[in-house]
Amino acid sequence: VAIGLVAYAAGLSVGKTGTEVMFVLGQATGIALSLPLWWAFFRVGVHAVMGMSREAAWRIHIALGDVLLIFGTAHGIASLSALEADLVFKDFTAGPVGLF
Repeated sequence: VAIGLVAYAAGLSVGKTGTEVMFVLGQATGIALSLPLWWAFFRVGVHAVMGMSREAAWRIHIALGDVLLIFGTAHGIASLSALEADLVFKDFTAGPVGLF
């Protein structure tokens, strides 16, 4: 999963400007956001379908959460390098608000 997200972000970032790279990393972060949630449920979740224990599912949840943190940090760094700091911090909620 992590390799697929890296390939996705790297493939779309080739030959792009700073702002476009920021958007690509934001999309990869959005995709990565859902993955740990699938493995976080106690009773019904992906682990129940896969026949795994909850402990094993929580390990996968933690690993995918780490991937999310890496992509989120990269997106934040790309945002700060592509845009002015005043614009980034003024519209800091643009990512979550953009979901609606």
